[in-house]
Amino acid sequence: MASFPNNTNLTDSYFSIDYMREPDAVKMFKLGIEALMAFFGIVGNIGVCLVTSRHARMKTTMNLYIRNLAIADLGLLTVSFPLAIVRQELDTWPLGEFICKYIYPGSDIFYGVSVWTITVIAFERYRNIIVKRQRSKCSINTVYRRNAIIWFTAFVIQCVPLYIYMDYDRKTEICSVEFPSEAGKRVSTLSQVYTIAFLALLYVIPLVVISWTNIKISQRICQSSLFYKRMYKENKTEISESGLILFSRNCDNTSVVNTRSKMHKKEDILSFNSLRKEENKRLKQNKKARKILTPLVAVFAITMLPFHVVKVIATYCIELRTFPYYWVLFSVCGFLIVVNSCMNPLIYAMVSRDYRKAFKKLFQFNRRVKEQDH
Repeated sequence: MASFPNNTNLTDSYFSIDYMREPDAVKMFKLGIEALMAFFGIVGNIGVCLVTSRHARMKTTMNLYIRNLAIADLGLLTVSFPLAIVRQELDTWPLGEFICKYIYPGSDIFYGVSVWTITVIAFERYRNIIVKRQRSKCSINTVYRRNAIIWFTAFVIQCVPLYIYMDYDRKTEICSVEFPSEAGKRVSTLSQVYTIAFLALLYVIPLVVISWTNIKISQRICQSSLFYKRMYKENKTEISESGLILFSRNCDNTSVVNTRSKMHKKEDILSFNSLRKEENKRLKQNKKARKILTPLVAVFAITMLPFHVVKVIATYCIELRTFPYYWVLFSVCGFLIVVNSCMNPLIYAMVSRDYRKAFKKLFQFNRRVKEQDH
């Protein structure tokens, strides 16, 4: 990623650094594994885009957000990942000034879209369970607008600062982010501010929002379960005591039905059952969303933590950039970013019956097309 701390502006001024690299055999094995994972990630995310576009049943608001996430992951795997490999494995930038200044910084947009789409999914789940405005389901157009806002916000936050300070040295053929230097400081204040803002907006705040919504939803579900259990017991007791049909014996020893009381009791039961069905439907939708969202967030939190930790330490503890294995650390972080983008389609297939069925239909359709061609 273009925003990863760069060592080029330190080499001549402060240190003479001889970075350690993996042996060629290890490097080739690692690149092979990364390429294989990227391939399956690309196929999986394309599959997600196809099933959420072709099948009417899959065109829900949740799945439209998931498709947006899949598009961002495709960008990470097809654009950001190859550019990061070039920067990581080569001492110079062979792709020229245009790609350095305009394509490379723009590739960071995919990471921002990926993070904030997961956050919006969590908040939408919270809104459906907690706020639950009367049938205020988001329209398809509303989801499209929100997705567009996510892309625009990610571009402004991540790409614009890099476009301003991205630099390409034609003599040395080095592509790096060069924040304005300050006298007496080895790392500029602007670089430090950018690193903290990057950490807050793309890791800490999303995780806080997601955790907060999960806590609130858990509390709401617990309260709802207790409420409906109590209501059910109260209604059951009232029904058994008053009997729904009240008998009064007249002088001729015949039964007279109190129809008025009967009607009121039936209305209460119907109203209660209607509320109960509505709540069950909402909780069922929440269960589906939770089954997908929980592993998505867990994978994101685990795989992206090393990247942010190394980035912050490299900004505030400049000696880390002189660590001989600095680029090995960068390599590990890049590998975990690839893992994050590749795992999402696998998660959908593992936890969602709808996605498993849709993927199966998609592959069966492709197989029939191939057989017809032959």
